[in-house]
Amino acid sequence: MEEGLATTRPPLLKNDNYNYWKNRMRNFLRQDTHVWYVVENGPIIPMKDGPDGSKILKGILEMDNHEAQLFSIDDKAKNIISCGLDINEYNRVSACETAREMWRLLEITHEGTNQVKETKINMLVQQYEAF
Repeated sequence: MEEGLATTRPPLLKNDNYNYWKNRMRNFLRQDTHVWYVVENGPIIPMKDGPDGSKILKGILEMDNHEAQLFSIDDKAKNIISCGLDINEYNRVSACETAREMWRLLEITHEGTNQVKETKINMLVQQYEAF
């Protein structure tokens, strides 16, 4: 008998279970709304006014506790995603700078780009119509 899954451990991506993994990992990441936010939108970067009036990144020592916590959420998201990957998948995304980049690379690798998806759909429609 197969055992249930833990709510404290992210699901593991295996060769043929990407769609299942993606849905379960999304649910796992959504346990913390800030974590899911950075996966969808990129890291939360505390900014300050630069000498010329433009916005520049605050140094870590310039951040207050709340800003530092928000800034570190992307690292938390990257770690959670990494814990759900085998060594091959991890090597694929290990050079990504943000959790959002990791998520998008996995999507493109396993699902293809929107153009690839449309091409696949068109091919399936043509095969169906030819049947």
